[in-house]
Amino acid sequence: MIAFHKLTNLMLNPLFGLKKMSEVGTTETGQVGLGAINCCWFVWACYFLALLVIAVFQTITSLDVWGHSLLEAARETHYGDPNSFASAAMDVSSQGWVTQNTSWIFNLWPPGFVLLEALLLTLFGSNAPMPLLLLVISAGLFAAIMMEMRRILVSSFGQWAWLIPLLIFCFAEARVFLISPLGLMFGEWLSIACFFWAVLLLVRTTLKAAILAGMFFAFAAYARSQFEFFLNVMLFVSIALAIVSSLRKKQGVDNWSQASRLLLIALLVAQLFMLPWRIYHLNQGHDLRWVYTGPLIIEASLSTDIALQEKGGGFLAQGGINMACHIAPEHCGETSSSVYWRIFLGHPYEWIKGKVKLLPRYWFAPTTSLTVPNAQPDLVDVLLKGALLVCFVGMLWSLWRVRDTNGAPAWLGVSLGLVAAHCVIIAFSHFEVRYFFFIKMYSLFSFTLLLSVPTESRPYWGFGSSKLNEHLS
Repeated sequence: MIAFHKLTNLMLNPLFGLKKMSEVGTTETGQVGLGAINCCWFVWACYFLALLVIAVFQTITSLDVWGHSLLEAARETHYGDPNSFASAAMDVSSQGWVTQNTSWIFNLWPPGFVLLEALLLTLFGSNAPMPLLLLVISAGLFAAIMMEMRRILVSSFGQWAWLIPLLIFCFAEARVFLISPLGLMFGEWLSIACFFWAVLLLVRTTLKAAILAGMFFAFAAYARSQFEFFLNVMLFVSIALAIVSSLRKKQGVDNWSQASRLLLIALLVAQLFMLPWRIYHLNQGHDLRWVYTGPLIIEASLSTDIALQEKGGGFLAQGGINMACHIAPEHCGETSSSVYWRIFLGHPYEWIKGKVKLLPRYWFAPTTSLTVPNAQPDLVDVLLKGALLVCFVGMLWSLWRVRDTNGAPAWLGVSLGLVAAHCVIIAFSHFEVRYFFFIKMYSLFSFTLLLSVPTESRPYWGFGSSKLNEHLS
């Protein structure tokens, strides 16, 4: 009961202006008051219903799509990923695991989202309204995230704090990717929800929260493969921050030690929870890699535009995957990794320049397509996606602003790790419009939360009635 009281105390403080759960919402015996618990559920329900309304409103002309079965919904997307997930989920639900015909899917994608779809099939049947079920889960997860964001922001932004978490859904990227039938079938909403929860837990700077954060980081990687790469880069950044923290300690500045240690613990816990899937691949006769897309990237990079189009990979060519072939045409058609790296190391400026030229087209692309930009952005697109670019720059500025706070390593490790990982993706992978959705959403998410971190030069931002509790630092 004491542990439950502490957990609810941490989660509910402060809701709707409650300053401390120890002052309002608890009894003399230390039990959590029903009023505070009901208040917590009310806030969650408000956000949950708001997300359902937004989701329904954006599909008002085709509401029947929410009632489609898994296979129908996957076919409606006209993309390969959802159809592959649906095929694997049908096999897992009916046969217990992927069959010989679908085993290749688990070489290219981790099993998390497939297992969720399979579970829903087992519980509700093959004709269950899969988009609707996924929407309920997604809206529930993000309503909880928004409730926690409000808890953090309320002391700095006062009565406006409840609106700020909704800002993310002003942008089409979030609406399409997190609560639309199309985005729900891709499964990246599950990774994003787990990742956001991991960050919210990590910045609490306690050991229990760090362990839970590590688990959520791992869940994010199990849902979509790119998050495993994000975590690997974040781990390298966290090691670097631990070294910097040790050097700061020798110079008499010891405020980074706890947060840098907890960041490292969280990411090591994530790697530990990811170990079973690596062992699964090892038992299948492979190695410890998370997925096996590396050889495909090298082969595509050394292919001509025509060769890619003939294989149905025209979107890869448009996304700049075959930069090696463009730079050194005499090597087109080869598959050697040594040739690939020799071309990159011999022409790094030309390579990066060619990829960077594509960035504006994909960053500002309308969300009418998730792969190749299929239309020119209008004024609204430019303004909204420009605002997200401002949030990205604002996030980097905020990281500099909070660099001397106790919790800085948590934010630096996650944010700089993500930026570094996306730089690698920009350099070596092809571009798709959806590849930039997560960093856009994370920029807004982190920027708003970082604004609430008090520093010596600005103890709080003054929108609320009191200084921020030092939840983040």
